[in-house]
Amino acid sequence: MVIRYLSGLIMVLLIGVFAMVPGATIAQPGATPEVERVLIGQGVELVWYELIPDESFPLLIGEIHNPSDAPVAAPYLNIAFSDDAGNVYGTTTTTPILPVIEAGESMGFMAHISDVDEGWTTAQFIACSYSYDFDPNATANLTVTDVEVRERERGSGFYTVSGWVENGNLQAVPYVAVIIPAYDPQNGRFIGWGWDVISTEVPGERRAAFDASFAPTLDLPGWIEDMEPEFRPTALVSVVSGGGSC
Repeated sequence: MVIRYLSGLIMVLLIGVFAMVPGATIAQPGATPEVERVLIGQGVELVWYELIPDESFPLLIGEIHNPSDAPVAAPYLNIAFSDDAGNVYGTTTTTPILPVIEAGESMGFMAHISDVDEGWTTAQFIACSYSYDFDPNATANLTVTDVEVRERERGSGFYTVSGWVENGNLQAVPYVAVIIPAYDPQNGRFIGWGWDVISTEVPGERRAAFDASFAPTLDLPGWIEDMEPEFRPTALVSVVSGGGSC
């Protein structure tokens, strides 16, 4: 995976002008996180959302779902924040954390909205096409094994996830990324993600270590103190950085 691909994966883009086209509209904080599932484009539904208030970095977190019986390319989300009169207070986008949403599965998203002015009452979600330039054949032969999870300090909420990526391909693969979504083990909700990049080639039929540290969002409704998140690492081989359009 090249570095500009990784930066595209984690970067939140701010857009000055946003066209209010049909999508799913949600209420600001205080509304129930579960929303009526509405198709928001690219064959996906908005499942739930939550706004985590913070003076410096308020966070919008949630999941989208593929209701079909076939995989779909994961979209990026275009989100506009407006008031009841239709005035737009700001916009943001989120880049998909993985290239594909399997049939009947969901994928999490996160967006920091510190540059969105206060006063908005609704957020409108539009799913837009995104091209993940990765190698699906080489990726299919990667296996994540021997995963260990350590909390940096008890009660800190900061975790290190480490393990090995087994390369089942005969040839070496470059730029392997390990994407690590985290979930609430009680209800299966997405609570954040981390990543690591193995920046050297992984030889054919050999393995390489990964190690990622991050803090999932543990202040969502229903979280039980001292409960350990569930981590689901996935390895993939990237070719070049992706791109998207609405």
